[in-house]
Amino acid sequence: MRMNNGIHGDSKGLRQPLWARQGMTLSVAIGAMLGIAMVAAGAPQSTGSSPKPAKPQTTARAAAKPAVVPPKTAKPKSGASANPPKTRRQAAQKGTVVVPPAPKPATRNAESGPGAGSSSESSAPTVTVLYDEIPGTAGQTAPAGAEFYVGIYQDNADLGARSGVVNPARVVAHARTVLQANPGAKWGMLDFEFPYDEILLHGPSDPRHEAAVKSLVATVRAVRAEFPEVRWTYYGFPRIPYWIGMKDWGMLTEAERSQQFAKAHASFGAILDELDWVQPSLYDKYEDALGMPRSGSPRAVAEAAFRTACVEVVAKWFEGRRPAPHIIPVVSPWFQPGGRATVFRAIPEEEFLREQVQPALAAGAAGISIWGAMNYYLKITTVHPAPTSSYATQWRPIARSAFASEHFGGKSAEQVQWGDARTREVLRGAFHETFMKAVRASQSDAARGAIANGDER
Repeated sequence: MRMNNGIHGDSKGLRQPLWARQGMTLSVAIGAMLGIAMVAAGAPQSTGSSPKPAKPQTTARAAAKPAVVPPKTAKPKSGASANPPKTRRQAAQKGTVVVPPAPKPATRNAESGPGAGSSSESSAPTVTVLYDEIPGTAGQTAPAGAEFYVGIYQDNADLGARSGVVNPARVVAHARTVLQANPGAKWGMLDFEFPYDEILLHGPSDPRHEAAVKSLVATVRAVRAEFPEVRWTYYGFPRIPYWIGMKDWGMLTEAERSQQFAKAHASFGAILDELDWVQPSLYDKYEDALGMPRSGSPRAVAEAAFRTACVEVVAKWFEGRRPAPHIIPVVSPWFQPGGRATVFRAIPEEEFLREQVQPALAAGAAGISIWGAMNYYLKITTVHPAPTSSYATQWRPIARSAFASEHFGGKSAEQVQWGDARTREVLRGAFHETFMKAVRASQSDAARGAIANGDER
């Protein structure tokens, strides 16, 4: 039976995936999963393919280099401790991570999506669904069975972090403001991408790596100490490449997979040890309708193998050491930049399930977090006069082109009256519908079936 914390394990560590215990290769296992999962989703049995755009950033200004706390390695003393930390705040102040018990998943009702309210609901696996924003609405009315998580974004919290070192005090101060505006939030995400993605992908060989990791560790410790009621993570950590040379993940041998995992562990391991939940990014950058990606493996295998690896790299880090924290990857129901896709076009539901949700859940993820921050793109495409930031200037024509084609009958961007109230109304409705479909799909029988198939293969 699958445990609701998303990863099977006890104090002795995580169990191997069933496909490994049965001597199957990853490609064979993924092929079997895709065949079963696509039938569960009602999808045709055909081979198909499938990053969150960076948050708008402003020019960095110099900041004093903060003092950071190096990661502490707990060394057990002989005998039991006479004064163990009793709360998360005390633990954080001691440099110790205490992961709280998982919140009880919300019970879905008959309106929460496909398969909800069925006679088998009580025995079906539960999928934790988180979201950061509901596009197209003014409020944050929670979809049935989903939970909100707050985002703490780099340039809002600490402009000086672009130096490669985060100032924990600045982040705590900004997090306090965000949490005051969102009382009762139980999940929190720290989004620090520039230049941290580059540094961490380079690994310890990058001369900036040690200072960057120390500051990231110090920052998550600081927000946990100040806000112990919130479960904290970093967006997109750990990151692994989609392509390894000319190979996709479906082509790698077990030795090559292990080598890639070891690289990620050397770079991200100290950070992973500090997180209450882990949020690798599974965004779809390759559009099936465009015949992408052009991979060595069949497209569906390449796409699923990458998402499987994004979950397994976390599980492998904790294997044999302690149970892994919740793995709740972030997905997007809109195509994202970085590959070959119509950026900001809504992803067909079957493709969204097959290439992001189902592989993650089958690999052992506890749930899915959904990126829904399309209100920003609604603003930059319809506001007048045009925004002047470099980010908005770059993405405004791209977003307009995609929105015009998809939502206004194939028109060009020049044919749409972007300043009209009716244009904004159409886009709000479309974005909200896409987001709600993604929530329901992530809670559906097809999604929960992927969990069962992943456990039983």
